[in-house]
Amino acid sequence: MNIRTVERRCDICIEEQCGGKRDCNCDTCQVKDKCPKILRPTIRITNRCTQECSHCCFESSPKSNTNMTVEKAKEIAKFLEANQIHDLNMMGGEFFCNPDWLEVLMELGLPDHIIYFRLVSNSDWYKNDTVKQGLLSLRDALGPKFHMSLSKDRWHTNVGVEKAEKWLVENNILTIVANKSNTKQESIVPVGRAEWGFWGFFDTIQNQCAGDEEHYTFLIDEEGLIYKCNFGVWPYAKVDEYLEGGFRERFKSYNQKFYKIFIPNCKVCYRSAKRFETEEENKDQIRYDRLVVKRGY
Repeated sequence: MNIRTVERRCDICIEEQCGGKRDCNCDTCQVKDKCPKILRPTIRITNRCTQECSHCCFESSPKSNTNMTVEKAKEIAKFLEANQIHDLNMMGGEFFCNPDWLEVLMELGLPDHIIYFRLVSNSDWYKNDTVKQGLLSLRDALGPKFHMSLSKDRWHTNVGVEKAEKWLVENNILTIVANKSNTKQESIVPVGRAEWGFWGFFDTIQNQCAGDEEHYTFLIDEEGLIYKCNFGVWPYAKVDEYLEGGFRERFKSYNQKFYKIFIPNCKVCYRSAKRFETEEENKDQIRYDRLVVKRGY
């Protein structure tokens, strides 16, 4: 039995057509295969990268030293199983910049309940035999659920993409290479290093959350912090709070509230999030300052 047939998608549904009755049935649903109501996290295992692209939402660079530990990967793996999460989108930065990348990816991808494991890369490993051997180990361990997605657009160097693709195909690793249709300028979200970018008119209409599928995505970073947005905006939970389950309910309640707010575009959302985070960081200082004034120190 496909593990998804026993999922209660009502647990995360934020567009309940049944009015909250929970009387739908995934086993008899005629459009189940097209249903977007599946939790799909992006998991970032490092913010270190071999490139420093102008469009990068995470502001990744060779100068970053933020890496996921093996211990944190084990914790996230426990979180994924406890909360019925089966589809993973893995990335950095650039994955192999994490010195423990292979063990981290194995911890996250090996469990039987994981049925889809996508690893995103800029292909800068194309001359690195050690990384290649690691990818072969992933292929052998994860089987058909493992595939790679290679970035190829105007913002990356694209130096090794063709050679990387050729090697992957020769070694029976399912590979998808970005093309012109999904690397258009309007697809770039004005977040991170692209906040003050050069997208012009598209900044005013870009709303990444608009699609039904995006309603059920989120980001888990190297420390296990959970963000509403795949691009690292609006942190609202931590994986260690849901190691025994309960995240599906938290996900639903948060998103129901989130989508009741009018958000004209990603830039407005991002700047609001940054302002909120700054206010949160300053709360302790504000409380201290008030105490000093009140007591006359």
